[in-house]
Amino acid sequence: MKQVTMTDELNTAEAINKIRTEKGVTMQDLSEASGVSISAISKYESGKRSPRMDSFTKLMGALDTEIILSNK
Repeated sequence: MKQVTMTDELNTAEAINKIRTEKGVTMQDLSEASGVSISAISKYESGKRSPRMDSFTKLMGALDTEIILSNK
C-alpha cells in the first residue's frame, strides 16, 4: 500500500490526480473500482468540489493508498 502525506502544499484535488496518474489509472477505471462517478472525480481533481470523507476514502482505497495528514 502506498502512503501519501497530505500537507498544506498538497490538497485533495492534487492528491487524487497525482496518485491516479502515477498509477496509470483512468478516471473510468477509478470510478468503476471506487463507485464514485466520473463526473465527481473530475470535479474533485479540478478543485471545483471537495470530496466528502466517505468518497475520498473510497477513492484512496481503490488506489490502494493510505493518506497521512500532516501540518508540517
